[in-house]
Amino acid sequence: MCDYIKVKYKCGHIRYIVRAWCTQFVRTQGTQRCGVNTVGDDQHLDDCGDCR
Repeated sequence: MCDYIKVKYKCGHIRYIVRAWCTQFVRTQGTQRCGVNTVGDDQHLDDCGDCR
């Protein structure tokens, strides 16, 4: 499973940013998706790119 960080923005939107690709994803060059493993939370004090 690939490791992701959950990012919460001031505007209320949530994004999942990849922290590390798993070996299956790298080996298949992204053609086979795996599950999401959330390894941390982060909070941004500004709006996301869609709301700016």
